[in-house]
Amino acid sequence: FQQQESGGAFGSEDITIHSGAAFIVGLDIKRDRYKTLAGDGDQGALWSITDSLDELERLCDTAGLEVRGRDYQSLQNPSASTFIGSGKVEELGSVVKSLKVETVVFDDELSPAQQRNLQAALGVQVVDRTMLILQIFAQRARTREAKLQVSLARMRYMLPRLKTFMTTG
Repeated sequence: FQQQESGGAFGSEDITIHSGAAFIVGLDIKRDRYKTLAGDGDQGALWSITDSLDELERLCDTAGLEVRGRDYQSLQNPSASTFIGSGKVEELGSVVKSLKVETVVFDDELSPAQQRNLQAALGVQVVDRTMLILQIFAQRARTREAKLQVSLARMRYMLPRLKTFMTTG
């Protein structure tokens, strides 16, 4: 088994985030059942959206992205098609163009359809927190075993996206 750094079956091994300008986006979800940022211990305190975006910005810096701005939206639940509301997608499109952003990073995991719809609407690369973290691991992996573990994690991440690609194109 030999893996190439650039390419593979449907690009599954090449989840490369373009270095350059980035914009980060979060969603302040009002309904508890959608919240993913649980606090430590028994205190049950939740992270604020600002804390989460601060951490995401540090992750972007680690991955070699220059964060040019951030924004978030408060919703009861995420949009099934674009994660954020349609008005926010339009607003984000204008901001992306004016700031000459190449990558938009979302603070939560996006479904394959959400990612595809956002990329089509914004015209730039759209990644989520999970993809960003996988990129950081790939940049830092040095040993053969570490590289194989990162490769496996990337393939597991790409599996639902490949299923969508194979069925809908």
